[in-house]
Amino acid sequence: MEKSPYGLAANRSSDADFRATPQDLYNDLGKTYEDAYKQNEAQVRSLQWLLTTLQPTSKILDLGCGTGIPTCKFLSENNFSVTGIDISSKMLSHARLNAPLAKFIEADILSSTPPSSSEEEHPDAIVAYFSTIGHVTQNEIRAFFRKVHTLLTPSGIFIYASVPLEGNEILIQWMDRVFPSSSFTAENTLLGIEAAGFEILKYEIVKFRPDRGEESLEETQIFVYARKKEST
Repeated sequence: MEKSPYGLAANRSSDADFRATPQDLYNDLGKTYEDAYKQNEAQVRSLQWLLTTLQPTSKILDLGCGTGIPTCKFLSENNFSVTGIDISSKMLSHARLNAPLAKFIEADILSSTPPSSSEEEHPDAIVAYFSTIGHVTQNEIRAFFRKVHTLLTPSGIFIYASVPLEGNEILIQWMDRVFPSSSFTAENTLLGIEAAGFEILKYEIVKFRPDRGEESLEETQIFVYARKKEST
């Protein structure tokens, strides 16, 4: 039995859900995820911080945007140029309704590259809220940090949120589903982001209780605010 980053345990010999693809998982969840996680105060604080930190009409890329709530909706309604990318067509169908001012692309945030255009290629900020937990390895998360660094404009902002526990492709149970998951401790999350070429501006570790699914279980979450270092 492996301890889950979400406080549960999963047994690989008896649980078969892990065979589902990421598309299967998030298409199955759909709006259920939004209902459970939309009231995350730490995430809202990070969006408000972006509002006061970035220049008006800045370009923002949301990697793993889900249903667009709250990130794409809030940022696009505050005059930022927002592009959301997600692997789930069902999530994106909700996102287009929730945030009509934003642009959305269906793609795998780990393996794909945003279209080469002035809008998506070098955004002023990239956000990734709990996008690199399921169906990834720790090495893929490290590669993701490097990819974000490459995509950002010089001195661009990166906000990253995850569940700070150490594990590489362990099975977890979350939202009544079982799938392989990877994560880092808070310390190793910060070290990984720094190693990718970022300056850590600040970070916050919070407790959050989802509204559905594991509503009786409290999650520990980390929110990292970072800036792309100037080339030397």
